[in-house]
Amino acid sequence: MSLQDDLRTLDLGNLICERIMSHPEKVALVWKGNSFRYGDLGELLDIVSEQFDLVGLTNDDVAMIILEKSPIAIASVLALLRRRTRFVICSPQLNSANLGHVQNETSASVSITIDQGRLVVKRIATSRPFVPSNDAYLMLTTSGSTGTPKIVPLSNRAVLDFSIWAKGHFEISETTVSFNYAPLNFDLCFLDLWTVLSAGGTVLLVTTEDAVRPNRMVQLVSRYGVTLIQAVPLCFQLLGTIQQQFENVTTVAFTGDVLPKGALERLRLQFPCAALFNIYGCTETNDSFVHRVTEHDTEKMPIGTPIVGVDYCVIDSHGAIVAGNGVGELYVHTPFQADGYLDADRDVGRFVDDPTEGRTSQRWFRTGDLVERDSAGMLLLRGRTDFQVKIRGVAVNTSEVERSLRSYPGIRDACAVCLSDDLGGKRIAALVVSELPVSVVSLKSHCARELPQAAIPSEIRVLSEDFPRTSTGKPDRQLIESSLVRGVFQAVLTNQQPRPE
Repeated sequence: MSLQDDLRTLDLGNLICERIMSHPEKVALVWKGNSFRYGDLGELLDIVSEQFDLVGLTNDDVAMIILEKSPIAIASVLALLRRRTRFVICSPQLNSANLGHVQNETSASVSITIDQGRLVVKRIATSRPFVPSNDAYLMLTTSGSTGTPKIVPLSNRAVLDFSIWAKGHFEISETTVSFNYAPLNFDLCFLDLWTVLSAGGTVLLVTTEDAVRPNRMVQLVSRYGVTLIQAVPLCFQLLGTIQQQFENVTTVAFTGDVLPKGALERLRLQFPCAALFNIYGCTETNDSFVHRVTEHDTEKMPIGTPIVGVDYCVIDSHGAIVAGNGVGELYVHTPFQADGYLDADRDVGRFVDDPTEGRTSQRWFRTGDLVERDSAGMLLLRGRTDFQVKIRGVAVNTSEVERSLRSYPGIRDACAVCLSDDLGGKRIAALVVSELPVSVVSLKSHCARELPQAAIPSEIRVLSEDFPRTSTGKPDRQLIESSLVRGVFQAVLTNQQPRPE
């Protein structure tokens, strides 16, 4: 199959292939200091397709892409989309048990990996045939950080609709140069990688090594005239350690976690010509809310207003809809969401019937995020329902503990976890990153003025450097918990690299 073959079915892959044919001399990708034109991407696509032919890849197969982000990885995705072969994108750092789980659940029969710089496409044993349920050719995995990963099939229509919205909302065009920070298996790539390519723009692929090197990232943003940066707060924290302004950047979007104290002020100084956006979404739903930051906003900014076509409601702990001010779990329905997990048994409690009793006929997604609706009707993130624990019979949300700790002068960030105590119960322990000398006694007294007794951390460790994080910038709670249990902090926290999810 060549690029001249019929492109009758409209999807994101075909839009990119059209760009390859119509603008072969335009730079599509920048990777490790090398520029790849759309024509070069087309040549890579044909090379990958030849390897697929050699293993007899058909529409009955399911492929596992286990690749770091690179031009050959992008070409592999495009080749699979063009063939209408279903595939799942996996992090190369997934452990063997989780990779085995993904293979078994998807019935993957072909693996795509890199060995000594060369693409390796080979058949792998599968225990059962894959039975497709819709046009979901692309599958992502959840992080698996709290258990085995869930497989999220996304339909071509959902991905295309999101791309059309993103292209218009963020004014993405042929002149866009995006800073693609997220790993290939992360849903953020739909905006700053796939949508940018479909618009004929240029994508700067940030490698895993460069993603933790502030000086290197600053060089890349400056050298290649980046105009769009979408990333988790960790990226902006690292960039903020270097005092340099980027006047070429016109759009900055942060997503995936709350901004640490002081981060918003640094963003405004570092990107003086950029419109700043707070984006909220989940892998299962894609982006759902967007908020354009104003001069009055602080880090406690709202998640924004629903994207066109998105419906939502807030459900309190008693199962009732929160109509006015109040706190509850956020439920959403979006035009970009998955129909459910690949394993339908895992839908229970997450993909649910319309909680509004008739606003839509389709299923909704329980995000697991606690939000507060304020007097102006705006939604503020309060934490996670799965961070709710019982301490001596009292319900405690560790997100509230973290919020209290962050409000103390000089505390840049905090992470609270629940540990077992010597009596068989539970206790709260916390790590904080402080810019100033601070006493643990003062921190506990501060928490006592804002939190119930059971929520006051029994142990607080003050760090001068950041605590461990995953590759998507979130606190690595598994490593933090084990570090607190073992009491080995400096050994773990010195030169700590983000742990892949």
